[in-house]
Amino acid sequence: MKKKMPTIAALQARVGAGQNVGARIAIACGGCTVALSSNSGQLLDGIEDYFRVFLVAPDTPADIHVVALQMPEPELGLEYLDWPREAGKSGRKDSYIDLVDGRALRKVKTGMQYLIGAREKMIFGDCLAYDNQVINFAIAEQIGWHMNRGWALCHAAAVAAQGRGMAISAFSGGGKSTLALHLMNRGLDFVSNDRTLISATGAVPSMHGVPKHPRINPGTILNNHALRGLLTDADAERLAGLSKNALWALEEKYDARIDILFGPERFRLDAMLSAMMILNWSHASSEAAAFHEIDIAARPDLLAAVMKAPGPFFEPEGAAVPTGIVHPEAADYISVLSKIPVFEATGRVDFDAASVFVADFLER
Repeated sequence: MKKKMPTIAALQARVGAGQNVGARIAIACGGCTVALSSNSGQLLDGIEDYFRVFLVAPDTPADIHVVALQMPEPELGLEYLDWPREAGKSGRKDSYIDLVDGRALRKVKTGMQYLIGAREKMIFGDCLAYDNQVINFAIAEQIGWHMNRGWALCHAAAVAAQGRGMAISAFSGGGKSTLALHLMNRGLDFVSNDRTLISATGAVPSMHGVPKHPRINPGTILNNHALRGLLTDADAERLAGLSKNALWALEEKYDARIDILFGPERFRLDAMLSAMMILNWSHASSEAAAFHEIDIAARPDLLAAVMKAPGPFFEPEGAAVPTGIVHPEAADYISVLSKIPVFEATGRVDFDAASVFVADFLER
């Protein structure tokens, strides 16, 4: 006899039974408001500080409702499947199962679990130990809300000057966040770190960032005077003794709070999409950095750096469930990027030269 599967709604009721979910914050993200409730005031205090630039009144009507429960990991009796990793990445990270009314997820390493229904989204487990996953979940739901309204998700950072923005894309480790932070030193506004949404449905192409602060490597810090305070004197001395290649290969990460480093008014999520830069340069190149306009429709190799799959948290609205894995479509990106200049950076990595080019373009 075929095993009868539970529903997301029933599992949410079971997990949430007896939990005192009283505290709530609301995060405004470009037309989308995420309400986050929890049974832990301590958890919400930390998350409230992280999102403080984007907070609105807690009772603001919300588009997305997320409940975060601090609790021991429950056993739901679900037979999860491994979510396939992106090319070049190995190991198990996410597992999932699609049910009749939504998706259940479990993080393999941390044991954090998620129940994603049409009306309510729930995350539970040791949220205090893994509050970054609560933050990421709220952001992922905001991204999905925009995608369900026609926005395309890019693997890109973004900056803006006087409302004119440039998205900065690259393959992993290409320096998009580092370049964005260099441009902050030139007075530009920060729009997004690693995920940028783009659309051409309005009068002009637009971009929308996500409210996530960068996590950066030591090389980015040592080469940007505005970030040096993120390192202790001992760490700065240790890292300064490394070669350039060893420095950039380090897996250490540091949180760069935009609001603290540059001021809360410098983190803006919305701007006109005036151009895109794709960093196709190399630390090993002997050629000077150069910046050329390209036809992105004729460069599928570079478009691959821009396109970003939404991952396991995304489910299309109105689609029959289970939806399975959603893959990005090249046409969704080309329809937007064909309306703006797209530049390719080649030669050796040169953040100063790229900063001059981007700032001059946006400020002219």
